[in-house]
Amino acid sequence: MTENTGWVQPNDDGSLLSFCWDLWARTVSLPEEKRDRVVQKLRHFLDTLHVSQKECASLHGSLQHICFVCQDALSTLPALLGFLSKFPNDFVLHFLPCSIINDLNLWMSCLLGPSLTCSILLRPCLDPNFHIDASSSFGLGFVIGNQYAGW
Repeated sequence: MTENTGWVQPNDDGSLLSFCWDLWARTVSLPEEKRDRVVQKLRHFLDTLHVSQKECASLHGSLQHICFVCQDALSTLPALLGFLSKFPNDFVLHFLPCSIINDLNLWMSCLLGPSLTCSILLRPCLDPNFHIDASSSFGLGFVIGNQYAGW
């Protein structure tokens, strides 16, 4: 951050906050160096028999940071955070559950994919006009447009 304005200035190569920003194409991508560091951290984590809270928190933070670009595996982060919450202190080691290994393999395939680029174009606002009412004690109601269905 600059002292006078509070704005963060991008580097000469267009990178800012560990991402490469192409404002003309309106895309953001993950630099190869950053991708390689996260892949290395992920491989080490998967190859370890049991992991510490520090290793798990570090990996979770890295994946959380890059999920801005690698959105396909975003839904797996809550499970990793849940696993992280199982550590009672900094010294206990845990074996990785199969579900976490599967989630991390999904991250690996996303990171090793052909392109880690995301569009930053504004998406159109879409109102599907779909409403759900579960406030009654005897059923569930759906309204789509002007059609109603209840159970």
